[in-house]
Amino acid sequence: MQKHNPYPSRKSTKTIPIPKSHIPRTQSELQLGEEHAIAEWRDNRMFQRLVNGIWEKRRQNRRVHVQNMLSNPDESNLALQNDLSRDMHSQRIIESIIWSRNKDLSDHGHENGTI
Repeated sequence: MQKHNPYPSRKSTKTIPIPKSHIPRTQSELQLGEEHAIAEWRDNRMFQRLVNGIWEKRRQNRRVHVQNMLSNPDESNLALQNDLSRDMHSQRIIESIIWSRNKDLSDHGHENGTI
């Protein structure tokens, strides 16, 4: 649907962006920006710790599995199936965490007009 222009001879003009440096910020806006940056840093740090912890646990489980295979070759098939199942579950968790993190960052960027 087209908007009705009360001035048919005039064309609409585009807005001219004003640099952020030309817009004065209050102390509370500056503090909010700083707190937001700190929260993003903490969130990113927790994300890294979570993913790294899962990877480390997977690595340890694989090492234990190899040791078990060498000491109990008869039971290794069932243990291998269990390890593969846990490995796939861990991989899905990591992928879900990464997907959620990227989605949150993308959604946040769209809300702020940065993406």
